[in-house]
Amino acid sequence: MRILLVEPPKAPLTIGGEDVFLFESLALEYLAAAVAPDHDVEILDLRLGENLPETLERFRPDVVGITAYTVHVNVVHRLF
Repeated sequence: MRILLVEPPKAPLTIGGEDVFLFESLALEYLAAAVAPDHDVEILDLRLGENLPETLERFRPDVVGITAYTVHVNVVHRLF
C-alpha cells in the first residue's frame, strides 16, 4: 500500500513557534517508521513549500493521512 503523510502549512493568521523555529514532523516520522516495513510511505511537509497536487500525481497514494493542531483546522479543511 502507498501511504502519503502530510504536514500542513502554517496557518496564516497565527503567531507561534513556526514563525521562529521549524520543528521536525516527529509524529509523522514515527508513524512512517512503524508502517514502512510493510508499505511504501512518503512524508510531505507543506511548510517547506512542497506541492500537494504534484505529489499526489507523482506518488499516487492509496491512503492520505494528515496531522494538525486546532489552529490548522481551516488550512486542513481547504487542503482536503
